[in-house]
Amino acid sequence: EVRHARCTFPEQAVDVAHVRSLIDSNTVALVGSAPQFATGTIDPIEELAELAEARGIGLHVDCCLGGFVVPFMAAAGSPPPHGFDFTVRGVTTISCDPHKYGFAPKGASVLMFRSKELRHHMYTFATEWTGGIYATPTMLGSRPGGVVAATWAAMMRYGEAGYVESTAQIVGATRRIAEAIPTIGGLELVGRAD
Repeated sequence: EVRHARCTFPEQAVDVAHVRSLIDSNTVALVGSAPQFATGTIDPIEELAELAEARGIGLHVDCCLGGFVVPFMAAAGSPPPHGFDFTVRGVTTISCDPHKYGFAPKGASVLMFRSKELRHHMYTFATEWTGGIYATPTMLGSRPGGVVAATWAAMMRYGEAGYVESTAQIVGATRRIAEAIPTIGGLELVGRAD
């Protein structure tokens, strides 16, 4: 059962107190965003991590949109409001989509695990396949390598300096827009320009 926690308004960050009220003995993991797709708000990952650790459950950070922005924010002069990655005790998995701001082709996605032990649970086995036992390190099985090679090429082309520069431009534009919205009659900023 998936339980949806409400968000604060107008910031649109997940309401940690509400998350706490939704946890019971059947809860296996929490999920936070860094940032949320619609608003750009980074959830309070450190607070969610403390909650997950206290309950002995996992915390997944959905960094699909921000995977090639948030890690470079500090170097670009705009540090994120709080921790979001494996430096935060309690974060167990992180997802990242290089096909977004990593400038890789569509279909490039990464799921990172805090430990090899957690990664081990990702292996998929099909014992009833007519061709014998089928095992794969991913749920998708065999896939063409073109997207992987093109993702590597994009990362080599941009490098850390390129991602820092694109982050400075993205975050700068976002914050300028957020500052201008209240000056326009009839508009209200929803979310936070994290």
